[in-house]
Amino acid sequence: MGGMGGGMGGERQPDPKTLVEFASQSFAAGNDKQGIELTYAAAIAGDNYADILSKYRWVDAIKQPALAVRIGIGIQVTEAKGFSGDPKPIGSDQQLPQVGGNRPSGNAGGGPGGLGGEMPGMGGEGGMDEMMGGMGGMGGAMGGMGGEGGGGGESAKNSSAIMPGVTMLGQGTADGILGRAAAEGIDAVLLFDVQVVSVAKVKLVRNTTTLQLFDVASRRKIQSTSALVNILMQNEREKAKKEKKPDPLDTAIEKVIKMLDMSYKMRKMPFLTAEIVQSNRLIPLVSDKPSNPLRALAEVMYYHQNKLCPDEDRKTTFDLLVGPQIADKMLNGSKQDKLVAVDVYLDVETAKVLEQSQGENPEGSGFPGGTN
Repeated sequence: MGGMGGGMGGERQPDPKTLVEFASQSFAAGNDKQGIELTYAAAIAGDNYADILSKYRWVDAIKQPALAVRIGIGIQVTEAKGFSGDPKPIGSDQQLPQVGGNRPSGNAGGGPGGLGGEMPGMGGEGGMDEMMGGMGGMGGAMGGMGGEGGGGGESAKNSSAIMPGVTMLGQGTADGILGRAAAEGIDAVLLFDVQVVSVAKVKLVRNTTTLQLFDVASRRKIQSTSALVNILMQNEREKAKKEKKPDPLDTAIEKVIKMLDMSYKMRKMPFLTAEIVQSNRLIPLVSDKPSNPLRALAEVMYYHQNKLCPDEDRKTTFDLLVGPQIADKMLNGSKQDKLVAVDVYLDVETAKVLEQSQGENPEGSGFPGGTN
């Protein structure tokens, strides 16, 4: 969702007058979870909901349309018994032994190519590169976290936005991180699986890191990179620099970019029929019984808008997801009725604020969308 973080760190915005303006303020404040939920609410109850629904794109990995793809970053650290101190993450330097001119060697685990690409579904340039760069390269993600909670303990419970659409989920076990991602409404998790041991003989720390991509809804591991070893990577980077060749850490990062992009890039919608939608999406949406149904309801609105879901099917799905009373307010109520109905599922109270500005600012005026 290109531009959804606009205004971050800038001057105070005026009080919101629409659900879309609420969403824009949330994104600008780094609260992506609240922002996307407000956007779903606007797709259901907003005056200009068709503008939002037009921004849906298809995501191969989840086999469904989406307004945005949200990525979580998690770190699982396993330290050898008795280890303490700096975990020497990938990209950091150590004093390597040079006995007889011999240095550690081997494949650093990177793939061919150079830096490039963008965060899938984000619409901006160089999203993944920017994220990795902001974390100090691949090793920066682990720096300062190793040594806390050895063996994969849950040492960082609170999530925080790194950049629009990308959330740091902290350190813990894979299961714990995926659980936090599900609660945040995140689609995919890039897990840094880190193994740290001391090599006493040569007074080095060996940090072996594998990057694993998980689909959050199914808890399925989609792909993983080859193992990256800090000692070998340091040696390979020094060699590449002397030979004026591409940095092998950059090539490893590009492999991650491609891995994400292939699975979660937002693409043109495929051909769908009402029958396909009913069997492949409406029935699963109802069966999942989501605790917060806004995402599901917005998706149903998309199908209805594109004549892939008849009125009666939309009503039945809404009834099953939120109950007939709330469904009737969402579908047939006044503007205020609709705001009150979606407000039930939001963390912020919008109805009272928006009540004072009915008829002002069309609902589509400030939507921070613009997907690829």
